[in-house]
Amino acid sequence: MDIKGMEGRDKIVLAIAIFFFIVYLLSHPRYLDDYPVFISPGENSDYFFSKLYQNTGDLRIEVPLYNLLPQNITVAFTPRDSAQFQGYIVPKRFLGVVLTFGVMSVIHENSILLFMPIFGVFTAIVLYLIARDIFSKQVALIVYILTLLFPPFWILSTSPIKGDLPFLFSLLLGIFYIAKFLLDNQKKNLFLSCLFFFISIYFRLTATLLFIPIFLFLLYRLHKDVSYKNVSRNFYIKFLIIGSLIIMPILLLNNELYGDFLKAGYFISQDITESTIIPERNISILKLYNIYATNYLSAFPILLLALGIAGLTNYDTKRKRFITFYTIYAFIVLFLYSGSTTLWGTQGFYINSSFLRYMLPAFLLLNISLAFLISKLNRNMRLIIIMVLIVSYINIVFLSPAGIIDTYGNLQNNKEYRDFILNNIQPRSFVVTQYHDKILYPHTYIISSPYLSENILPADLGLLGLASYIPEQDIYNFKLLKVAETGANVYIAGNEPYLKKISLESLKEYLEINNYTLETIKKDSFVLYKITKLN
Repeated sequence: MDIKGMEGRDKIVLAIAIFFFIVYLLSHPRYLDDYPVFISPGENSDYFFSKLYQNTGDLRIEVPLYNLLPQNITVAFTPRDSAQFQGYIVPKRFLGVVLTFGVMSVIHENSILLFMPIFGVFTAIVLYLIARDIFSKQVALIVYILTLLFPPFWILSTSPIKGDLPFLFSLLLGIFYIAKFLLDNQKKNLFLSCLFFFISIYFRLTATLLFIPIFLFLLYRLHKDVSYKNVSRNFYIKFLIIGSLIIMPILLLNNELYGDFLKAGYFISQDITESTIIPERNISILKLYNIYATNYLSAFPILLLALGIAGLTNYDTKRKRFITFYTIYAFIVLFLYSGSTTLWGTQGFYINSSFLRYMLPAFLLLNISLAFLISKLNRNMRLIIIMVLIVSYINIVFLSPAGIIDTYGNLQNNKEYRDFILNNIQPRSFVVTQYHDKILYPHTYIISSPYLSENILPADLGLLGLASYIPEQDIYNFKLLKVAETGANVYIAGNEPYLKKISLESLKEYLEINNYTLETIKKDSFVLYKITKLN
């Protein structure tokens, strides 16, 4: 659009987008002049495989010592949020994300780290367009501001790399065009809606759950509503063919990387976990739902209130009915799906938790209901509520666990820890770590301590995640010795609290019996041990 021809409100939208792009960019350290330091293993994995694809055109890398050691040992050489299959470390997460970021990163070596803020502001603009077309420009502007400030969305938009925003951007574009189709009944909008829904599935397979009701709705309209008769059955056949072409590259890669068209890295990773970590958890699904509702839904009660009230008052057009019913459906389905497993964040409220990221499509659609209700109030009340929300959201973004202040501090600590370890180990060494694989890989080989166990003893993990599991000591000792006996340099890294959970005395005694010992290097709370062969 020609900027000179833009309306005043459109210029405001553009100015706000530029402002928040800068805010998002500055809300997270980028480290563009060095290999980035990440806050999560998922970010590290996505970045590594994206760069690997950019540089080599491949999405797998050989497992070290795979032919020298048994698989119940080499399985531990898998970084978290990666998987291992037939001697290769492969992506665990959605391949569409890795492929897309890998292609986009050709612009500049670390340009990949700038895309999330861009996706963030464009996703908010799409939500603005949905609200503008269905409701009004006033509602749309409120939605736009609340979306850009919404804490989980803000934190996600500042992240160096995650697949949630490309998925969300495509999903909302699909909703935007289906809403336009409901208004003008044009095949073009129907086609674009289905196209973007399929692209969202390309980025995240679980988008299928959100696409099914749209597809069924369109089929119903095609056969039951006379006004939709100009949409032929042949069009649906063409649409399915195009959708298949979008999904086909992922299916082919699945077969190449995981040995099955329909098998993804998540299933491979789950196989690793079930063979090493005892999966017994003494916690019911209902208790998990209650934990997530208590920890997270209670943090944004006004959104749930808005949905309830808007759902009772918002039925004057079929497009408003559609967006209301679809929001309710998305909220229920995503809550049941996201809350049915022990994702990271069950121990308390974390603004970057997996649960909030998976719930984000529903939360953003809930913002439309909230903005609709706010627009019905008088001017003074609107300003008061909006200001209260802005202050509340900014407070959560900066001060909550895993918020901006936490992130800056943690990343600085991670960078210092990474530099300390890399400066004190030899090249191509193995480092045993509980959760610092996210900062050490691929600079060095990783031995993930949770994967050093075997599924032989019952254990009640409760709400503890994979990273909190401490291996059984005898197995831990035996496997580390076997790695050292290959001639590899093996180090054990961790902070004091983690290392106290492991019986280092037991390990040292076991090593000395076998003519090895532990050499200690220490800096503040960072501790590094090297397994050294005695003369």
